[in-house]
Amino acid sequence: MLKNIFALCLCLILIAGALSAVQAAEKTPEQVVDACYAWYFKNSPVADGKGQDAGKNDFRKTFSQVKELFQPDLYSMLSIVFAKVNAMKSWKDNDMDLIDAQPFNPTQVLLKKYAIGNAEIKGVKATVPVTLTLERGKKVIRIVELTKKDGVWRISDFFWPDQKGSGFSTELKEMLKKKKLI
Repeated sequence: MLKNIFALCLCLILIAGALSAVQAAEKTPEQVVDACYAWYFKNSPVADGKGQDAGKNDFRKTFSQVKELFQPDLYSMLSIVFAKVNAMKSWKDNDMDLIDAQPFNPTQVLLKKYAIGNAEIKGVKATVPVTLTLERGKKVIRIVELTKKDGVWRISDFFWPDQKGSGFSTELKEMLKKKKLI
């Protein structure tokens, strides 16, 4: 009898743990995009009126912290790029194609803040607009595309609002192939 009660308790604990893991994985598209930009802002220079913090440009080094937010193919391509940039010895010998190959801030201007818009969901695809406020107040919009697989939303691409055709991930893949990195 005591063994049965112990086994039942163990089963209930395992089920509760599995349910909480599933619930944690069930983020909305907006929550996934917000988590991505919160990480980016934490690890990037931000226009805060105090000047650029050169030591706060670690997003390429800390990218693994947000691996679960990205579809595997996009994560893999960005990891290749970020590893190459991190390995550069000097900015004099840099490869601007690689340095610029990051989708979070598609401008050369520091960001002040971001705002996540409402997702538009169509089946297993969703798009979430992100309004990026630049250093001098100008705003630009970036569209983040997500794909739902096995019940989990993950970032699969980035677009400009009026962009037709392929997005950032296709351009990145073509650039990596041209450089023989994939």
